[in-house]
Amino acid sequence: MAVSRTARRAPAAPARVRSGLRSSQAAASSTARSRATTRRRRAAALRGALSDRARFDRVHVIGALIEGETPKTKTALAALRSVTEAKRVLLVLDREDEITWKSLRNEPSVHVIVSDQLNTYDVLVNDEVVFTEKAYEEFLARVSKGSDK
Repeated sequence: MAVSRTARRAPAAPARVRSGLRSSQAAASSTARSRATTRRRRAAALRGALSDRARFDRVHVIGALIEGETPKTKTALAALRSVTEAKRVLLVLDREDEITWKSLRNEPSVHVIVSDQLNTYDVLVNDEVVFTEKAYEEFLARVSKGSDK
């Protein structure tokens, strides 16, 4: 009777042994370290993208786009166009600014985002970045809190 090739092979070693990890603690600490590194790299990329936009005067901080209680797209767009004429604009708002959000959420040339959701991709894809004062203060507070660690 012939023995098949697979029957003669030794059983495979567990993954931790093959990779050289001897304990689960080593795997856990390496995962935590890589998460922290990834977080730092993302923060550095966002800082770099915003610095690049600021270097060429493409970051603006404004008081408010709309005064009053009713959302008006024409009024908000006219106020935004008085700040910048760029084709693609990233508008960073605070969470409480629902009037401006409702006014510009359907405008295809404007990407509206909340300050705690600001990311590198959105900064790089859009030509200019416009912050409201409150959103800018929230963003700076969040960034400075992260650098104190």
